[in-house]
Amino acid sequence: MYPFEGAQPADINVISVLQSVDLWTHAERNGGLDADYTKVGFSTGQKQLMFLARGILHQAQTQNTIVLIDEVTSSMTIDAEAELQRLIDVSFNGCTILIVSHRVESFDSVDRVLRFKLGKLDAVLCSGEDGALVDSR
Repeated sequence: MYPFEGAQPADINVISVLQSVDLWTHAERNGGLDADYTKVGFSTGQKQLMFLARGILHQAQTQNTIVLIDEVTSSMTIDAEAELQRLIDVSFNGCTILIVSHRVESFDSVDRVLRFKLGKLDAVLCSGEDGALVDSR
């Protein structure tokens, strides 16, 4: 469950994070914390939640203040994405969060968007007064 080097988080912390991403019930039914997570049968969306859970645990253990999230919501519905974004905002409060996404919905709570085209920076977008993204250049 926690593939990083160094001190492992306490079981209670792991369970709490799995509950926060709605995976604990599924994990508990399939062996709990001792399960081989490669054989638990997570859906694609659940795997994305598992990666987020690992990131939450890692950040809590290391106190890193820069978080990189790559395509965390690509297999989720728009409604699930909104809830996940709320969880990211709460879990990584006080951190600089870099989100890589192809879905505009992923940018609802960001300060800036760097838009790339053909591998080159195309625009720097900021949230306008109405919440819409506007070019800041």
